[in-house]
Amino acid sequence: MKRSLIFVTVLALGGLAQAQGFGSRISLAAGIEGVFPGSTFTREEANLSNGLNAASQSTTNSVGGVGTVRFDFGEHSAFDFSVTFNRSSEVSEIISGGSGQFPTRVQSNNIEFIGTYVYRLPSTERFHPYFLVGGGMVHFRPLDDGFTTAGVPSSMTKGAFAYGFGPAIRWNLFDGGRVRANVQTQEALTEQALIGYEQTVLVALEEAESAMVAFVQENDRRSALQRSVAASVAATGLVKTLYRTGLTDFQNVLDTERTQFQEQDTLAQSEGSMVRNLIDVYRALGGGWSAQP
Repeated sequence: MKRSLIFVTVLALGGLAQAQGFGSRISLAAGIEGVFPGSTFTREEANLSNGLNAASQSTTNSVGGVGTVRFDFGEHSAFDFSVTFNRSSEVSEIISGGSGQFPTRVQSNNIEFIGTYVYRLPSTERFHPYFLVGGGMVHFRPLDDGFTTAGVPSSMTKGAFAYGFGPAIRWNLFDGGRVRANVQTQEALTEQALIGYEQTVLVALEEAESAMVAFVQENDRRSALQRSVAASVAATGLVKTLYRTGLTDFQNVLDTERTQFQEQDTLAQSEGSMVRNLIDVYRALGGGWSAQP
């Protein structure tokens, strides 16, 4: 009868299979299992081939593998079915018909079939507390491989009751390469976005500077055209005065008026260009403001 047994299970591969739909509720896991030394058993009958009795039995070594299938059928509920195979080495104190005690060693292959109901408590992203209860059977098959002394116990199958509680901690232990690759990808995307931002800023500065330079240059040109138009208007008035006094012919009047109209037309075009250049300045600087009264 087992009174005390401490064991550790390390799940090396968690969630090996997870599909869509119904299969998304099913997950597979595999791992290794070990038993700490010093766990003690007591039993009335050693069931040795020579009929000797055992007072106590201490596990000294045990290691094996475990496979688990889990089906989630609720937000907090799941069913686990696990199969465990391990090889254990045990040391017993044997009572030899009143003549005293002597140690014997037994090595056996053990296989367990356990089904449990798992209830998960409210949890965080990485910390998942739970408790479980269930049962199954355990089959012991001692080996006659030279390690065992004082006879080989016979094989036996017994029922097993399983219960437990504790936290499940999730960590991307085997995703280091993928995580580093994702980090490098995001860093490259960030650098690409930064280069694109800098390019956009440079283009915006170029557009703003070009628009302002064009506006200033056109403003200077308009001022010069305004002076030219004023001079043309004055020249036309003088030629008309000379024509009325008979000092020049009408052809000179037509020539000066034609020059005046050309200058006025060029001035109008310049004023239109100034408006377009001002719009370009507003657009390059983002706009969104109103002129001061």
